[in-house]
Amino acid sequence: MSRPRRARRLLLALAAALAMLPAAPARAWDDVGHLTVASIAWRRLSPAARARAVALLRAAPYDAGLAQLRPNSGGPEARDRALFARAATWPDLVKDRRDMARVRRYNHSHWHYVNQYWRTDATGNAVPVPALQPERENAAERIVALAAALRDARRPDADRAVDLAWLLHLVADLHQPLHASSRVTPQSPKGDRGGNDIRVGSTTLHALWDNALDRSPGRQPGRRGGRPQGEDAKLARAEAWAAQLPASYPDARWAAWIADTVPMRWAAESLILAQRDVYPGVVDSMPLAPAYQAQVRRVSDPQVTLAGYRLAALLERALVP
Repeated sequence: MSRPRRARRLLLALAAALAMLPAAPARAWDDVGHLTVASIAWRRLSPAARARAVALLRAAPYDAGLAQLRPNSGGPEARDRALFARAATWPDLVKDRRDMARVRRYNHSHWHYVNQYWRTDATGNAVPVPALQPERENAAERIVALAAALRDARRPDADRAVDLAWLLHLVADLHQPLHASSRVTPQSPKGDRGGNDIRVGSTTLHALWDNALDRSPGRQPGRRGGRPQGEDAKLARAEAWAAQLPASYPDARWAAWIADTVPMRWAAESLILAQRDVYPGVVDSMPLAPAYQAQVRRVSDPQVTLAGYRLAALLERALVP
């Protein structure tokens, strides 16, 4: 069997494995989604890797506003854990145009995705569009480059802090199917920008998946005692999910995929999920079927969990010689 055919079979096997896993309340790639992926990774890191990650983040340039994400109250371990998780949201925070100096220095909007262009042929099958290729800098390419930079002990800790924050974020982004897909149609001849061109109700298809947690009905992870507010509430929810999700999707099922260290293959997995699970049944400007939310849950939960597992493995290699 040729190497491309073998790789395709492995990716289809992963998609089939995802379909077999049980559904649970949805989580995805809004702030809570990124916090959850980072929190899953934190639980799997060795003490040495945790300590090195926190030391780097606390050495971040002051104008980045990254080290300031560490809370001022609580025990040292809880504050370190919060800094690590919140750093995963930092690449979205630096989009805030109220601080244009920070935007110009740290924001890279095209890093958050890898556009893999495809269309549906006359038989309903997804086929690539060779005339359109991913951008030179993209989420998969940046993960490779940033991981190498993070391993480079000659780089200043301040620079490696920024590298680390981007890695925390991009590994999660690459597991959101619409961050790895751009469907070509007559209405979107240059791709639909990961579903951003498709309206579903009052939002877009992309935003629906990015914000699946906040749009999901039903049970939310519980917390005893007083309820935290604002950013503390997001972190509390994420930590609850990080405790629960691995029980539903144990790492023993993911061993072969956790061992896969090639981000472009992660992107190929996400593309298959987009083609198979995200787009079917979706019509621009038409309401979604009630069952579609269950589809979001079935795909997003294992993807968030797998992202946390892979992030931990990547950081362990990069932070601990």
